Amino acid sequence: MNNSEERYHRQVILPGIGNTGQEKLRNARVLVVGAGGLGCPVLMYLATAGVGSLGIADADTVSITNLHRQVLFGEADIDSAKTQVAKQKLQELNSGVHVDSYCKRVTRENVMDLIAGYGIVIDCTDNFPSRYLLSDACAIMRTPLIFGAMSQFEAQIAVLNLSCEDGTATNYRDLFPDPPSEGEVLSCSEAGVLNVLAGVIGTMMAAECVKIITGIGAPLRNKLLSYNILSNQQCIIHISPHHAGRKNMPKTAEELLITNYELEAVVSDTYEINKEQFLILMQDADTMLADVRESWELPIINNYHTVQIPLGTIAQHLEEFNAKNIILVCQSGQRSALAAKLLTQKLGSDKNIVSLRNGISDLI
Repeated sequence: MNNSEERYHRQVILPGIGNTGQEKLRNARVLVVGAGGLGCPVLMYLATAGVGSLGIADADTVSITNLHRQVLFGEADIDSAKTQVAKQKLQELNSGVHVDSYCKRVTRENVMDLIAGYGIVIDCTDNFPSRYLLSDACAIMRTPLIFGAMSQFEAQIAVLNLSCEDGTATNYRDLFPDPPSEGEVLSCSEAGVLNVLAGVIGTMMAAECVKIITGIGAPLRNKLLSYNILSNQQCIIHISPHHAGRKNMPKTAEELLITNYELEAVVSDTYEINKEQFLILMQDADTMLADVRESWELPIINNYHTVQIPLGTIAQHLEEFNAKNIILVCQSGQRSALAAKLLTQKLGSDKNIVSLRNGISDLI
């Protein structure tokens, strides 16, 4: 047994992997955009799994605030370019992996050229213009995209632009037809994030990539997985094509080049209401208050009549949302905002479907 065979032996003996699967990994080319909290574990596990060619795109340098969750970097790397440090560390982990580093921000001018050389793109960015840009570019190139995002104790993963048997391939605009309004979703620097959540979600994203490459298991194709690390609550939501969401999606590289992603990401607050707006709506007899948390989650809302419909089961209970005004609540406002968007997709715009900003803290 040579060094390479010995290195991957415990992976090769797995059912469904074998030498054929390991060869698929060796021949794979994966681009990771963002070498931060999610990008670091993604890159580490793909490199040690034996993915033959990795690309890293990130314009940032290492700062001391990165170190608690960006596990490729140490104190000696502060002020160094993330891509260069990551490349060096990855090649120390596995000298058999080829790593290309792109110390640049991914823009509409360069995104098509970057993606062109890779079979899978993994979105580890932390801003909405980049997410829409990468999704649109991958849709045009017909390149599978693995998306991940996290904030505080919650995170999301989806596999996009990977066709099902019937040919359906959804994208980020199907999941989020409209970008969140300014301030609706706080960045990690504003809201904070638990460091181990980055490791959990980054590893799961790497697992989705390995599954796609080798053909084992069932990737989150056209699905969104939502995860809360405090409760270990997980739910999977099926993503369907959203025609209104796709109306602004460029169809060609030329159209993408003239799309202003920074401007597009600034929209009005369509789905969220504050406490004052909540109190006004609750005076209307045709208002329904739905708690999208799991039944065991605390604290319990005692001040108002609520209907308990967990986020992961909404698609099976659409008939219960029969009021004119539907207010959705959860612990922090994140799950309920997602539920509001999904319900609007399912039920249309005839109903007033909103999410209570900041969650149940305003109700107790």
